Amino acid sequence: MVLRYTLNSSNHGYGASALRWLGSPILSPYSARHWHLGQKDQKHKWGHRVIAVVQAVPLVGLAASLLERGIVSLIKEKPKPLAERVSVDSSPQKTPQVTPIRQEEEEIVDVVIEPPPPIVNDHALEEAFFEAIQNGSPQDYLDLPSHIDITYKNKDNESFLMQAAEKNLYEVCVQLIDKGAAISDLDKDGNSALAYAAAGGHKDLCTLLIEKGADVVATDNDGNPPLWYAVDRGHLDVCELLIKARADLSVVDQDGSSLLMTAAAEGHKKICKLLINHGAEISTVNKMGYTALMKA
Repeated sequence: MVLRYTLNSSNHGYGASALRWLGSPILSPYSARHWHLGQKDQKHKWGHRVIAVVQAVPLVGLAASLLERGIVSLIKEKPKPLAERVSVDSSPQKTPQVTPIRQEEEEIVDVVIEPPPPIVNDHALEEAFFEAIQNGSPQDYLDLPSHIDITYKNKDNESFLMQAAEKNLYEVCVQLIDKGAAISDLDKDGNSALAYAAAGGHKDLCTLLIEKGADVVATDNDGNPPLWYAVDRGHLDVCELLIKARADLSVVDQDGSSLLMTAAAEGHKKICKLLINHGAEISTVNKMGYTALMKA
């Protein structure tokens, strides 16, 4: 429902101005005219007479005149399609311009779902090198390609150098170090390449790594240094090398057990003697109340 207000003084051909009917709140000026029209038009005489009588009533005549003159008209409009709606251009002009609103077009976009591209293994060369090291046959890789990623690590965070040190591949270790392999890298358990070499009893590799700056006192996640692995595995010559490189003999693991306790528990008599001769404490007690003597 839309209320449309219009000021129109010439509707129905009466020729009266708006001021004329506004000044007649008591009696409508059209009452007599409708009575006169009722005498002429026999077909609609009763309609004209009724209007004349109604408009003769004070104030009612004013209301009837307002409706008859078209000052306020009620227009029911049905909703129009979007394309038929209009907007008024309010830019300063003598005559407002009415411009149609362009109907918005719906854009249909076809979404094409394609299967994901196949996963490309960007480290095929590195994984092949790991496999060659594990198999103990890296001869084809002694001249490492320039584009191989020396920093690449496997799922256990092990580097090429750690794997080569474990397998006692001396020449490969030399080449890796020359190409920038980090000697201080640690695996997921906190072990370095020196710990791998010490655990394997590879004295020459331990010597190489120490000369290249490997840390002999660094401990793993359990508090064990490279010397602990040599002691535990019974590698006397590696123990002598690490002690000579100033390994810490007073270190204890998470349980409070010393290197001497480990050697005693494993029955490595020569290593126990070596540790004692270099100042290892005999009376150390671990968290469970054991001493080296009790471990022997």
